[in-house]
Formats: sequence, structure tokens, C-alpha cells
Amino acid sequence: MNLFRAPKEPWRPDLSKPLAEVQAEISQSLQCFIAREVLARWRGSARLLPAVRHALAVPGKRVRPSLIVLSAYSGSESPAIAGDSLLAIATAVEMVHTYSLIHDDLPCMDDDLMRRGIPTCHVAYGISDATWAGSALLIEAFVILAREFSASGCLPEAARVMGDAAGLEGMVGGQWLDTQLPGTGVSGDAFIEVHRRKTAALLQGCCTLGGLAGGVDEPAIVALRSFGECLGLAFQAIDDLLDVTGNERVVGKRVGKDAQAGKLTATATLGVEGARRYVDELIDLAMSALASLEGPAVPRLRDLAFHLGHRVL
Repeated sequence: MNLFRAPKEPWRPDLSKPLAEVQAEISQSLQCFIAREVLARWRGSARLLPAVRHALAVPGKRVRPSLIVLSAYSGSESPAIAGDSLLAIATAVEMVHTYSLIHDDLPCMDDDLMRRGIPTCHVAYGISDATWAGSALLIEAFVILAREFSASGCLPEAARVMGDAAGLEGMVGGQWLDTQLPGTGVSGDAFIEVHRRKTAALLQGCCTLGGLAGGVDEPAIVALRSFGECLGLAFQAIDDLLDVTGNERVVGKRVGKDAQAGKLTATATLGVEGARRYVDELIDLAMSALASLEGPAVPRLRDLAFHLGHRVL
């Protein structure tokens, strides 16, 4: 990525490339934006910066920022918000996701030692700095979102979408439910409610925010929202499957911990084969939700759903 490109040539993904290349391009651009725009603002917090950098700059799958960018291009080749402004919105959502991972890994939650193949933030920098880093990332994300949507006319809706995805109706409420419900003895669809809130809400929010950035109409927003929810439910069910069937070196974190903790998961409720069928059904529904969309990124959204669904075959 050329950080010194002329302003008349704003960044945009090459959607003619295969998904893997598009995602790599988005990830590289995101990393450059984080280094140039986000981490530079944190240099005044010298003690906290290493913990933030550790958590935020480690490469991951970048599914959520990819969904932002691809959804913005799901209606046309010229989204209402593009270039570095679109990257900023993608970064804000990745910051919310990263905050959730930092706090989820803390000893009072899952007490994980590894994340994405490296020590978790609290292991590397201590519980106090990790907790503050996560909290600061969440708040900073809303600052970025407010800045980038301020001229679009849809800032109130964008703020509501992000708040719902991160709050009691989303990740916070879902994570709390996850710690309260036993792995057995509850209604068969209880795990879906946990998954809907703790994982699907943010992926659904990404697709919605991307659609708002793209300036798509309300029917397209509804389609993107449905796609994101189905994809998010499948994503969490796949994580449940990988916790049972995955390899720790490949997954990048400890496996088998959900069963040990007696958590309510798709595999605990449906069994391994039942959970696989459930994932297949969700991926089919996600694909169907895209039928009415005709923008240049729609094939890449379909590819993303397909490849995600085949992570556990």
C-alpha cells in the first residue's frame, strides 16, 4: 500500500481479485491505517500504548473490517463513504472486537493465556494495563465512528448500530449470558440466543455499518443485516466445533476449554455432526440473503460465507 498516494486517488479494494487477495489487501491497508492514524494518537499514553499495540496490531482474520468494506461496496462501485474514511470505520469495529477479546481473555472471564498464537494482552502486560487498554479501545472506537459519519446524515443510526452490537443486546449481554447459563438442562435454542448476542450482533452490525457507509437503500440494509446475522451465528458455531475438533497450533488458542467449563455451545446441544449441519443451513441462508444485491463486492461476500463455512470440514 502506498501511504503517500495522491488525495485524488483514494484507497479502494480491488474486488476483481480472489477473496484471499482482497482480504490481504484490506488487512494490510488496515494495519497501515492503524499505525499511521490510531497508534500515533496514543503516543501521549506511553505506558498504555504497548498493550494497545500488542492487542490491536497483531494480524488476525480481519473478518469484521472485511465485512465493513465489502458491505460498503455491495450496492455500487462508488460508496458514499470511501477511502481512508471507510478504513477508519473498519478500524473502529476492529477496535471494538479487540476490546472484547482483551476482556474475554482476562482471568475473571475465560482466563486464556494465548490469543492468535501469541500471549494474551494481560499475560504480556498485566491485568491492569490490559483492562484499561480494552476500555480505551471501546471508547476510542465511538470517537472514530462519530468523526467519519458526522457529515453523512446517518450518524445517529450508525451510533445506535454500534451501541446495540457492543452493549446489553449484543456482546456484553451475550458474554454475561455465556457465564450464567449451564451447558445442559436449558431450552434447546438457548445457545442461539447466546450466539446471537455475543458474536452475531457485531457481524450483523458490521454489515449494517458498511451498508450505511455505502449509502445503500433500506431493502439492501435489511439484506445485509440478515446476511450478517446468519454469518455470525455460523461463525460462533464453527468456533464451538473448533474447540472440540481443532488443533491448538492451527486455531491459535487453547482448545477443549468450553467443554471443561461446561459452557452452552452448539456442539454440546447438537453434537458435532448436528452442529456441522446447523452451520451448513446458516451459510445457505446467508447466501440467500445476498440474492437482491448487485454491487461489485457481492461475489466476495458469497466467497467469505463459503470459505467460513468450510473451516471445519
